[in-house]
Amino acid sequence: MPHASAPQTSSQARTSKKVWRAALIGAAFLAAGLSVAAAEQWVAADGRLQVTVPNNWPVDLESEPTDAVQQIIMGTADQECRVYTVPNPGTAAATTQQMVRAFAQPFTVEQWGQVIAGVPIVRGGTVTNPQVDSAGFWPRQEAQISTDDGVVYASIQGRAGYDIYAFCKTYGGPDQPAVYNTVLDSIGAATDAAAEAAAAAAAVPTTP
Repeated sequence: MPHASAPQTSSQARTSKKVWRAALIGAAFLAAGLSVAAAEQWVAADGRLQVTVPNNWPVDLESEPTDAVQQIIMGTADQECRVYTVPNPGTAAATTQQMVRAFAQPFTVEQWGQVIAGVPIVRGGTVTNPQVDSAGFWPRQEAQISTDDGVVYASIQGRAGYDIYAFCKTYGGPDQPAVYNTVLDSIGAATDAAAEAAAAAAAVPTTP
């Protein structure tokens, strides 16, 4: 699996970046310690990533359109999530059903280690509680990663030709796992609905 190579960008440095905002979609959710009255849907220009962003969380695009690995950072000075789309040539020809099956079994600690070795905020961390969230159509790998300065909540998903990595972390104040889980639950691709419909149609037997 390819490794994301993310620059070490501080929360403070985000103020000098161009902020990318998406249309208000009127979704609402609450989390202890953080009032999130509304959320925004952020969609990447290439359609490979969409995510629901908590209200008042700026979104910074940390990569150029020509970069193989696309990166966004969203959050505040205290809470932050980083999401990457990472090319995976090994799955370029995979069907939707094959991708779902591939991610249906929990990754091992060793597999997680290969991923986090390429991500600065979790490099050298200890992976705990690897599991799969299969509540939705697309299974999502989940784990917590213990680092020297706190716990990182991580997820990995796969689509044909690329993987989606996400890492959420608290830098100050109380930890916010409920907020992070809401963000991680919302991550997908703009092409998901079409892929799911095509998979459903392919599964229907034809009448001779």
